[in-house]
Amino acid sequence: MAANYIEYRKETPLQSTIDASAAAQSIIFGMFGIHAVTSGAININPHPPFFSPSIALTGVKLRGHEFDVAANPNTFRVTSDGRTLTSQIGTELVIPAKP
Repeated sequence: MAANYIEYRKETPLQSTIDASAAAQSIIFGMFGIHAVTSGAININPHPPFFSPSIALTGVKLRGHEFDVAANPNTFRVTSDGRTLTSQIGTELVIPAKP
């Protein structure tokens, strides 16, 4: 694939999209443990990696909520709708579904 040629994506329309979204999904859903469940709630249970024990993700927009997640080796906090909740790593927090 050569991005410097006109219309280079006609023959491979999804390869660039899939590569970029796979990395983002790994970080958002894996490392930060963000999961949208069928009830409409959002469960958050981050897993900071050993090589970066303090992680943060800001401006996540999901199911009508906008929230931030920050974690360190022992605890994490979620700020949403003007409230900040804190939990231990391994104990998920839930943002309830919007009415």
